[in-house]
Amino acid sequence: MFLLIGSTLFYSQTEHWSVIDSLYFSVMTMATVGYGDFVPTTDLGKIFTIIYAFLSIGTFVAFTAKIVRLILEDGKKNRWIKKESKE
Repeated sequence: MFLLIGSTLFYSQTEHWSVIDSLYFSVMTMATVGYGDFVPTTDLGKIFTIIYAFLSIGTFVAFTAKIVRLILEDGKKNRWIKKESKE
């Protein structure tokens, strides 16, 4: 969430986009969609976007791994409870 808010504020200040356009670009970049309707024009904006894209992918992978881990742990607990109740 901080990554999304920070990038939105960055783009609105650096690229002089509206907050809505900045948020839209941030979400599209985070989702790796990239329609191309907004493109950073400043060198700083381009460098930030490269870093932001990598951080976004890393954040998504970490979040997905956490969710999968929770699901797998819950499945193990349920199997253990079912096994104990049969005995």
